[in-house]
Amino acid sequence: MLRGTAVLGILLINIMGMGRELDISPYYGHEPGPAGGWDPADQVLWWISQIFVEGTMRGLFTLLFGAGFIIFCGRILTSSGRADIRVLYLRRIFWLFVFGLIHMYVLLWPGETLAIYGIAGLALIPFLRWKSRSLFVAGAAVLLATAIWSAVDARNAAADHAGEPTRLIQDQPLADLGVRLPDGYELDVAAYRDEILARRSGISENLRHNFNVVNSWNFDWSTFWWVLDAIGLMLIGAALMKSGIISAERPERFYAMLALGGYLVGVPINLWETATVVASGFQPTFWPDVTYHLGRIAVTAGHLGLILFIVKRHWAPKVQQALAAVGRIALTNYVAQTVIAVFIFSGFGLGLYAYLERAELWALVVVIWAVQIAFSSWWLAHHAMGPLEALWRRLTYGRPGVPVVPA
Repeated sequence: MLRGTAVLGILLINIMGMGRELDISPYYGHEPGPAGGWDPADQVLWWISQIFVEGTMRGLFTLLFGAGFIIFCGRILTSSGRADIRVLYLRRIFWLFVFGLIHMYVLLWPGETLAIYGIAGLALIPFLRWKSRSLFVAGAAVLLATAIWSAVDARNAAADHAGEPTRLIQDQPLADLGVRLPDGYELDVAAYRDEILARRSGISENLRHNFNVVNSWNFDWSTFWWVLDAIGLMLIGAALMKSGIISAERPERFYAMLALGGYLVGVPINLWETATVVASGFQPTFWPDVTYHLGRIAVTAGHLGLILFIVKRHWAPKVQQALAAVGRIALTNYVAQTVIAVFIFSGFGLGLYAYLERAELWALVVVIWAVQIAFSSWWLAHHAMGPLEALWRRLTYGRPGVPVVPA
């Protein structure tokens, strides 16, 4: 259920880059902010996404990767012996990295995370035999380093931006493309026009534009930030697995307190960060970047506690079953979201890029969720695992018919 919730929830964030605006807004995190649509419904959903969704679904996904590392290595140690662990695990994350490259360059999603996981996963090997407390401390130390990095970057970004001319949206400059924009917010309209035209074009132009975006995002020092962020959360996920927390071995009261504590800490911080960004006119801001980790990790912990509390209470069993099915083929569903989005938004598909605004895109997400839930349940009624999971397992072991090892 955890993995299913994470893979569905992450689409609420990714859909904005897939279908509205990807690489133009000055607002942090490549989130379009007002450019994503700024009607009252859009604003409400933007606040919800910033407080409860942004960074938290990715956080859950990354915690589960760390937990999966412990499960995978434990199963291999039991069945094959210590010598096979490193070989099989390295093969596994190598192919995950390859999947990520294909996802980025061929399937046209620069914001994908599989390649980052493939790199970050290398750092987990020395920590396999560490105890849960040591893993948690190590993960927290890595996340602290990324928080310091974010603070330095935020200070530099604010200083650099102060000397740049402000380009405010005025008089619906993209009305000829069917794109509504709110007046008074900063946006490089000329660059956005180029992005829209590229995304609404054919395959070759989409590949060219995507190639440039992928390279500008990944051949940069910021990539190391994303890797460190993933390592920190993976180590904490491994700690949560070894301590029996993520496997729902603790009592109901523990998960209720985890949810309550996470939300009591994280929601006010995220609320303050979001209000600060709005007050700044969506300009680069210093303190929200400094507190970003604290807020989003606390809310992630709240989500974790709430979901596992629901599992322990056996509430909504049909919903749990549906989300569990989505999670069992999470890799397939994650990549399928990109394939669906490419068809809907690219010029060689339906060509709807930038036509839909935030509320409409979230409505589309609900439709995609329904499709993926139905597909996952149907597929698993006929197959033991998803198609990409089966391919990944075959590439990892080099032969078919190996025992299923949860990830």
